[in-house]
Amino acid sequence: MDWTVKWTEPDRAYGIIARELIENTSTSRDRRSLEAIRLSFKAFLCMSQQHGYRRVHVQLLAAGRKRVFHPWMSLIQMARAYGEWFREDRARTDDPVAATIYVVDPGVISLIQGGYLEIGRELQGAPIHLLVEVIDEAPRGEPHHSLVNTDQTIASFIGGFRSLRQPMISAYPSPRHGFIPRSFGEVSDYAVREFGLVSGSTLVIDFRDAA
Repeated sequence: MDWTVKWTEPDRAYGIIARELIENTSTSRDRRSLEAIRLSFKAFLCMSQQHGYRRVHVQLLAAGRKRVFHPWMSLIQMARAYGEWFREDRARTDDPVAATIYVVDPGVISLIQGGYLEIGRELQGAPIHLLVEVIDEAPRGEPHHSLVNTDQTIASFIGGFRSLRQPMISAYPSPRHGFIPRSFGEVSDYAVREFGLVSGSTLVIDFRDAA
């Protein structure tokens, strides 16, 4: 229940804490992450099932005026969380909690209507589509297109792109507030989703100052 807050009024109303549950001096804004959206929404669905709810109504998580990443990324993570939750216990398929997600952001609506967000693939837990941009002394080339599993490590994924040098690794759109490039050694064991990559993200491998 750590990811939810029960409101006293009105009845059956909850707040979802889409923040990393860490005890430090960081602000709420600093603790927003895409992984927190997936984990918090999944936990909320588990709680809803336990309480016998048949339908929940939710807005996009962490997508308000002070958001730190694009609202479409929140929708992707919520869809992926629902799919994971649904598949983890086959008993849920008999009478699962239905989730209605309200989207009012014009940009997200346009992406959906234009077919740029493949919600069905996210619900199925399919590999995510990434662009990989390698920067070296030469001018930037065309990004590489890759399909990867979200539990793959950064090391296993970008092994074919790196040499003996240690590149700096970053991503855009930014997956969290104050996001800065990290050395390969720092993030090599991170899972793709822990690093903050979702379908449509670009992973940047920068060798320009590599040792």
